[in-house]
Amino acid sequence: MHHLLPVLVAVPLLGATLLVAGGRRLPRVVAETVGCAFAAGTAGLAIVLLLNSSPPLTEWVGGWTPEGGESVGIVLVGDGPGLGMAALASLLTVAALAYSWHYFDEAPRRHAGSFPALMLLFQGGMCGFAVAGDLFNAFVFFELMSVVAYALTGHRVEEAKAVQGALSFGVLNSLGAYAVLMGIGLLYARTGELAMVKIGEGLDRHGGPDALTLAAFALVLTGLLVKAAAVPFHFWLPDAHAVAPTPVCMLLSGV
Repeated sequence: MHHLLPVLVAVPLLGATLLVAGGRRLPRVVAETVGCAFAAGTAGLAIVLLLNSSPPLTEWVGGWTPEGGESVGIVLVGDGPGLGMAALASLLTVAALAYSWHYFDEAPRRHAGSFPALMLLFQGGMCGFAVAGDLFNAFVFFELMSVVAYALTGHRVEEAKAVQGALSFGVLNSLGAYAVLMGIGLLYARTGELAMVKIGEGLDRHGGPDALTLAAFALVLTGLLVKAAAVPFHFWLPDAHAVAPTPVCMLLSGV
């Protein structure tokens, strides 16, 4: 089953690619049906993997397995919490796509595939974040999801308020992303590792937390709290929810 972990990310990304390429020529009902099908397929796969996640699944993407305990490959780890998060995000994406069928009066900007494609990219980024086994790729997947969230928030680009809310969302969350990236850099400087298990082992060998480790912890935590809109880092949330389409608000609130 561990070989299916990359598929969990690849399926929604493939669906988004197809919708971007052909969505302008597809009828709206076909584009939205395709989006729902890919999202539901990913949700079903996440649930199947979740039911088979004991012991945790591990997959080294591209076959870049460790040699001598070291590796530069991308590792995906499918355990209960991670796959549970992926399944939750996927089910919320399916629900949001189903709700959007009757939410928009017409296909946004005459491209029937644009909205479901963005929703699938959001789902793919969130699934990747949930199963990433190293900090840097978790950051990359989280940023993919975040960039798509900015675009979804300002989807009504013809309205000035929507653009303003998306811009506020994007600027503040980008500051949070810089904090996370700096924290990851400090942890890499301390341990020479990016894999979460390896970072933990490196910190254990180093002994008690020092100023560098505490600074890294504070930076990573602050960045994640900004993205989660936790008090007192919630300033972007009212602007974003005031202008985002309702299906997008469902995702921002639930995920």
